[in-house]
Amino acid sequence: MKITDYIFVRFLIGIFFVVPVTAGQNIPEGTFSHGECLTCHQKSTPEIVNAWDSSAHGENYSGKKEAADCTSCHGNEHKGSAKKARKNSACINCHGGPKSPINNSYITSKHGVISTIESPKWDWSRPLADGFYRSPTCAYCHLYAGNHNVSGEIRPWNPLKTDEGKKRETAEARDSIESVCSDCHSPRLITTYFKTGNRMFEIGQMKTREAANVIDDLEKDGLLKVTQVKENREESKIRQVFEKMRTVHMKNLWYGVAHQSPDYQWWHGQPALDEDLLHIKALSTRIKRKEFIKQEKKKLF
Repeated sequence: MKITDYIFVRFLIGIFFVVPVTAGQNIPEGTFSHGECLTCHQKSTPEIVNAWDSSAHGENYSGKKEAADCTSCHGNEHKGSAKKARKNSACINCHGGPKSPINNSYITSKHGVISTIESPKWDWSRPLADGFYRSPTCAYCHLYAGNHNVSGEIRPWNPLKTDEGKKRETAEARDSIESVCSDCHSPRLITTYFKTGNRMFEIGQMKTREAANVIDDLEKDGLLKVTQVKENREESKIRQVFEKMRTVHMKNLWYGVAHQSPDYQWWHGQPALDEDLLHIKALSTRIKRKEFIKQEKKKLF
């Protein structure tokens, strides 16, 4: 063998065997704590750490509340850490389990059904990018393109807030959501979904405003105290129903639209709001009737 051939063979051996081992030595072995992850990744990938730190997860963690840290999503070992975080279970187990509205609305959507049925056969080593998966996971949308700020692309929105700041935030959120959806869907389909969703919210807000007006009228007439009263009274019940209407059922409607879940649009959303509105009107009628009877008794005695 010529000396040049010998050198070439040694070079190939180095490329195929030596280089991978050398590269792997940069990744420490064993288990790691959240603090150790931050210390290392502040140097290697500071953008990821900074994004997590500014997210709801990072803010809650800084406030010493229960929150998702590195090990919550990725586990405490490097091996399989990316695969673990890409799976829906990483998010669902922390956010109230499969029966909580935020998760159940996704699970009962077309995306969730496909993911539930097919995900056991998916190759989770593939990056969450460019539509590699037939259906989006929680991480695909909420950690889009590896952005560790969970509110960076898909932001939560309180549909009751209508001030200018919230309007701008909502517009920004819509633009971000459209960019995520466009990985798999056509602009025409996305536009149709958004128009339908906006109209659905308008109807939900209209019902909520009508209920609020009923309560305002009772307060103006002196039939409903501003402060809470005994729980077994209509005055207290009407406020309880309204609170559930705006904080639970309007939120269900938001989940239904955001996750494209018919169940949360047309069962836990709009019909629930209808029931709340009718209940509030019925309670208002009772309160007025009681006051009328009370005034009539005064006239007699």
